[in-house]
Amino acid sequence: EEISITLEDGGDISSWMVRAGEPVAEGQCIAKYVDRLKRFSELAAPSSGYIKQIGGNGLKNCVAVMVACTHDIQYAGLCALCGKDVSKLGAVSIAHAHPKIAVSHQMAQRIDDETATRLLSSKKLALVLDLDNTLIHATTDKILRDAPTMNHNDIFEFTLPPDPAKYFVKLRPHLINFLVELERLYELHIYTMGTRQYASKIAEIVNSHVPLFTPGRIVGRDDSLDMRSKDLQQIFPCDDKMVLIVDDREDVWKNRSNLIRIEAYHYFQATRELNELPGDRKKIDEVAKAAVLKELEVTKPESTEEIIIKEMIESEKSDEMNGNGSSEETDSSSEEENKGNSRGKESESETNGNEIQDGEIHQHHSDPSESVVVETDSFLDVVKDVLFKVHENYYSSNAKDRDAKEILRRVRLGVLNGCTILFSGIFPTNVHPESNDCWKLAISLGARCSKEFTNEVTHVIGSTPTEKVNKATTTPGVYLVNLGWLLQSEKNWKRANEMNFAITSNNNKFGVLMKGSWIPRITPLPIEEVAKSSLESLFPSKNKRKHGIVEEVPPPQSIGKEKKGRTEEKEEEMESDDEDEMQSMLEKEFEGDESETE
Repeated sequence: EEISITLEDGGDISSWMVRAGEPVAEGQCIAKYVDRLKRFSELAAPSSGYIKQIGGNGLKNCVAVMVACTHDIQYAGLCALCGKDVSKLGAVSIAHAHPKIAVSHQMAQRIDDETATRLLSSKKLALVLDLDNTLIHATTDKILRDAPTMNHNDIFEFTLPPDPAKYFVKLRPHLINFLVELERLYELHIYTMGTRQYASKIAEIVNSHVPLFTPGRIVGRDDSLDMRSKDLQQIFPCDDKMVLIVDDREDVWKNRSNLIRIEAYHYFQATRELNELPGDRKKIDEVAKAAVLKELEVTKPESTEEIIIKEMIESEKSDEMNGNGSSEETDSSSEEENKGNSRGKESESETNGNEIQDGEIHQHHSDPSESVVVETDSFLDVVKDVLFKVHENYYSSNAKDRDAKEILRRVRLGVLNGCTILFSGIFPTNVHPESNDCWKLAISLGARCSKEFTNEVTHVIGSTPTEKVNKATTTPGVYLVNLGWLLQSEKNWKRANEMNFAITSNNNKFGVLMKGSWIPRITPLPIEEVAKSSLESLFPSKNKRKHGIVEEVPPPQSIGKEKKGRTEEKEEEMESDDEDEMQSMLEKEFEGDESETE
């Protein structure tokens, strides 16, 4: 806003105290003049800003023109241009610069508009990437216990002066190919709980293969005032409709609708994770996790289930480690072990002539004469496919209000579209199932959830031999699986193979997977219907019919049995069941279980 500076009472300027282009503060003396009464006076700036020109602009008595300060850039509550206290005006932090540097809402909107224009012109979206356990696994010689092998081309070693600790970094399998392919479609950013110095070193490692990251698109924990959580507003102040996130943790993000959660990547064995925060991510509530562990103890593991068991055990070990404190050396024995490892690695480096200098990056190289660990981790490929789908759907639409978050939600809804899930023995009967994380997860993947065994049920997820689990073993066309099937479907963004998670065991305590001829009944619904149903389920109204839950309507063949007692109904089912003898054995062995679990 331009402001004309005038001498209301007339007079002549005797001397100017500022020049054109100089910033001025409100009330600052910018000139001295002599009024009509021949008195010397001072001319003060009517507002904070800068002098645009010395001289009139055609208005009467105008002697100069200034531009009022909009306080676009602020530091610690003060305008960086004029120094005025603007803490009460409100501002938006921009983490790419400095935690105390903020911009006005108007400037934040201009930044977002420029970003959107740049992305649209190149037909790209923005992708924010986490580092630790997402793209890489890193540790230091202070906390490193063991590693499968250092004989690998994707392992790098460096230091971050003045810290003498050695950092070991293992790139996730297929990382470079993942980033190169996505760079054509996405503008890549780094947002990590590590320091900016650490993040810049990882970016340097990646850029040594292909230049992909620039310093202006790296955010570390020292760039933010909040060191316990991440917020997209730090990077994209006003609008995140063109932004997606890839991270192994969702609990640290305030913008979870943008998030694609990837399975955490681990390579080194250490006393704790590097750059970790207090508390661990919880994918399911404690009750559900306990049920999974109990069920897996008596279930014959398939190849995929072995992975789940290993994950659960590692999670429990991690909990125990974190519970003992976050110090780098937990006890005297581990301290000696760490020192031993450190000394061993230092001597090995000296022997090979690979002594690491301050700030230098050393790449390990595989030796064909030594064994190399073959990794099967392919989760980056899974995420890449999802990102390709979102990008394709975004730019194939001409809608002005298109939103990458909504497109991502619809891709996610397609994972279990057409499935109707019945949970049994997974969570206590005294809690509302709609509030359970497992229920919410199934809804978010496009499945419908039922409280009763209806004709629509396609999957029964169980943990113990309950009445519903036993019924599933004798109902054609119903999958009987453990909770690992749901979790694996989430990880892979596609429906997992039910046969790998079938509830079976050597002693047949759970009976058979299915009985009779199986007829596929999984028919995907229109995505618009699924999207609406999932929103109503996750954000239910007062009307229970809008819960997104399959109504508890008894199957046609059971009409007429509802008035009969529970004991009589069981007897009729057992008489008509070919597995009468096995059912009797189950009831005797697990008598009373049904009263404790749903």
